[in-house]
Amino acid sequence: MKPRFLVSRLAQAAFVLLGVSFTVFALSHLSGDPVSLMVGPTATQADIDALRRSMNLDRPFFSQYAAFLGGVLRGDFGTSLWQHQPAIGLVLERFPYTIQLAAAALLLALLVAVPLGILSAVFRNSFLDRLAIGTSLVGQSVPGFWLGLLLILLFSVTLRLLPTGGSGSLKHLILPAVTLASFTMGRIARLVRTNMLEVLGSDSLRTARAKGLREFTVVIKHGLRNAAIPIVTLIGLDASALLGGAVITETIFAWPGLGRLVVQAISQRDFPLVQAATLCIAVIVVGVNLLVDLSYSLLDPRVNA
Repeated sequence: MKPRFLVSRLAQAAFVLLGVSFTVFALSHLSGDPVSLMVGPTATQADIDALRRSMNLDRPFFSQYAAFLGGVLRGDFGTSLWQHQPAIGLVLERFPYTIQLAAAALLLALLVAVPLGILSAVFRNSFLDRLAIGTSLVGQSVPGFWLGLLLILLFSVTLRLLPTGGSGSLKHLILPAVTLASFTMGRIARLVRTNMLEVLGSDSLRTARAKGLREFTVVIKHGLRNAAIPIVTLIGLDASALLGGAVITETIFAWPGLGRLVVQAISQRDFPLVQAATLCIAVIVVGVNLLVDLSYSLLDPRVNA
């Protein structure tokens, strides 16, 4: 890997994070004045002005942003206006739950999508192929909030097999993980099928068959490895998307993750908490995409050119 390529990707990641920090800071301030929610009905204008000065909300916008950015670089995201605790502490408390949910959803998607895509390509135009394509399209088309409610109605309300929400056991994780994995599952399965169809007809696999190798070895060892580059790229992108896209799923299933915390913080106009949570998600997403870029360059040296 060329140092220039690495420096270029790191610079792009830093620029993206800077843009995210500015956008989040600006949008937070456009949502309203948090002072109006914090003061009581008997507060005087002098009390309101004093509270606004103590929160530095009386300063110009760019002065506030510069102070916020300086605090972020020091690891200080401010104090939550709603919980009255350090914002970064609240974020780190909820973050493991989001990681757990996203990891379970990605693992479930891979365990189903990769074998389904391979079988669909190997048995092209068969009933299994049509079933796999149809399942993938349904997974990508069904809205997550509707699927989550449907699963709750079926497995929690009707069959009483799984809890409707919360956390604490594997049973609590099943329904939100399935809901979150549905879109990713369909997308990965279709990509695996498409790339395997291209590879299975290549000259390298014909040569492997001519050498007398078993079909299983030809498909898995040679075919899947040759088709792995775009699949690995999509898996990395979906992994970051699962972290950032768990808001609706966490809200539906009352999962105590970062997405649900962001929704609650927005309703309370808790600027520091929203900013801390969003930036932490952005750091993970940008980091995953950076690792995908670097791994892709290792798999295909032409990227460095």
